[in-house]
Amino acid sequence: MFSDGGSLSSSGNFLLFLYSFHYFFYLFFGGFYEQFYLFGGILLS
Repeated sequence: MFSDGGSLSSSGNFLLFLYSFHYFFYLFFGGFYEQFYLFGGILLS
């Protein structure tokens, strides 16, 4: 598909996007999203 360099760059940008998105939700909901995620994880585990 991609060369190693391109793959690493693409994956790094995607992880940064996910982290930023999660941080935005955490600030916006004041931690409610985080608690809901943890609660859902406990139920599924």
